[in-house]
Amino acid sequence: MLTLNIDLGSETETRLRDFATQSGLSVDEAVRNAVAYFYTHIAENDSCPPECAGEPHPDTLESIAQIERGEGKEFNNFSELMADLNAED
Repeated sequence: MLTLNIDLGSETETRLRDFATQSGLSVDEAVRNAVAYFYTHIAENDSCPPECAGEPHPDTLESIAQIERGEGKEFNNFSELMADLNAED
């Protein structure tokens, strides 16, 4: 069993209590359901749910743009990729 202590901030906690009450849930049930959804998604998909992933890092966006412009490198296998990554620039 995992026990979590979560500091949501007073405004978020108030909104959570209101939501839970309107949904017929206790705050504990609402949080437990949300956490279970989050971790089940990670376990089944090896990634965060899309709505939780946030914005990509600017370096990632630039890398995507380079690939879309045809400026990316191609490798025949994983060993070539790793050799390029480990090469002295």
